[in-house]
Amino acid sequence: MRRLKSKVVKVVISIMILSMLSGCNSKKKDNKESSSSTSKESVQTETNDNKEINTKAVNGDECKYIEERKDEYSNCFNVKKFFVYGTHFNFEGSISLKKLDNKKVESVSLCLVNIAKDEKDVSKRIEKAIKINSEVDGKKVKIKSSSTINNGLFLENIKEGTYAFYLAIKTEGGNVYIPLANDTKEKDIKYYTVTNLKDKSNKEINIYTPKEVKKNYDKKYMFIKCHKEKLPDDVYDIVIDPGHGGTDVGAIHEHYYEKNLSLDVAKMVYEKLKEKGYKVLITRDGSEETNGEYSVYSTYEEYGRVTLACKARAKYALSIHLNSSEADMDKGGVQIYCSGKGDTSMARRLCDNLVEEANTYTSNLAGRLLREEGVYSHTFGDTEMSEIRGIAAQYGFKPYDIKYGDDYLYMIRELGGISTNAYTDGRHPDYGKNKWVNANYGIECCLCELAYMSVEDDLNYFLDHKEDYAEGLVKGLVEEIEKDN
Repeated sequence: MRRLKSKVVKVVISIMILSMLSGCNSKKKDNKESSSSTSKESVQTETNDNKEINTKAVNGDECKYIEERKDEYSNCFNVKKFFVYGTHFNFEGSISLKKLDNKKVESVSLCLVNIAKDEKDVSKRIEKAIKINSEVDGKKVKIKSSSTINNGLFLENIKEGTYAFYLAIKTEGGNVYIPLANDTKEKDIKYYTVTNLKDKSNKEINIYTPKEVKKNYDKKYMFIKCHKEKLPDDVYDIVIDPGHGGTDVGAIHEHYYEKNLSLDVAKMVYEKLKEKGYKVLITRDGSEETNGEYSVYSTYEEYGRVTLACKARAKYALSIHLNSSEADMDKGGVQIYCSGKGDTSMARRLCDNLVEEANTYTSNLAGRLLREEGVYSHTFGDTEMSEIRGIAAQYGFKPYDIKYGDDYLYMIRELGGISTNAYTDGRHPDYGKNKWVNANYGIECCLCELAYMSVEDDLNYFLDHKEDYAEGLVKGLVEEIEKDN
């Protein structure tokens, strides 16, 4: 009997062990499949929008800080719009003169106040401050952090820590310190810095209102938290976009297609930037040529160029093209297009380095699009407004909310979210929907017309010097990245 019991026990134990081993193997298999699925799906799902803000990465007790400074927080500045474009944070709103005791405003600064410092005086807690724009309008002071979307608070060199956003308003009666509150429907922003080539490091920067603050106060007071963090797999520094592709061939000259020439240069730029140590995404590599459906109309679809770029949450993008004209032209040349809402600094660097490295020249095209030699912004004017209204009438949809001066070129406009007034929301039946139309973070994009295919000498020179053009783009972009570091 004892032997029988012993045998039964041994059998039961053996079954349990086999079951456990089977379970482990099953889990390993499931984990492997899950990992593979996640890797594949990470390209398809919106990046980071629903991820938790890591509020424990850097110590800070925001609620405690607010409680200790109730007087200051009883008189906050309501932010009506805020966004990140490229590497800069911007916001706007207004404050009544009554809150400032009707005293004359001399200047306004945006301040990052370190909440961990043990100082009663706010001015002694300030880690960073930048002067911003202000304008008295009747009984209000209108405040806008920058007149251009690619300036404002530079995020790349913020030190690790937790900070409260404040306005330092200098009046004839002295400085007044007023905290910022989010009075918008905008989401918290998760930002990753460009890879530091010296130590291959990155920082995660959260612009947010803590959950506890939302829960315990009637205002969504704004904070910013910075800590070192490795880039997630689906976040990139730079996007390289070869213009056109698939059935959308772009400009044609004899047997040359723009989609092929732009891809040649884009691949070179992509490889050169990767060799330097940046994390780079290319929106197409030529493999989509097998898909007859791929065209300009699919740029907003699952693997479309706009979709892939926006998912990457990069800071910079270069959309690479070649130009063409039906008019007879003796000269071609370089044209760099940037947002009409930004300054020309990035475009200027790209243009200058292209001209120098490729030993070429800038276009002599003049007109309202020209901002300075070789640098342009194609924005909505009378012709473009008439065109877009005509399209809306033709297809029977409500016209987009577009204003004069908004960006016309879609790779510049749609990658910028609310900062560039992206508008492809699915109402046009021939286009998809840009899921990032209302995003409050955007990529600073320049569209680079390298040469004119319709000008024989310009095209032939380009064909012999593709790598020089690529080198010019790389040098210009790296110069822009390193300008403030």
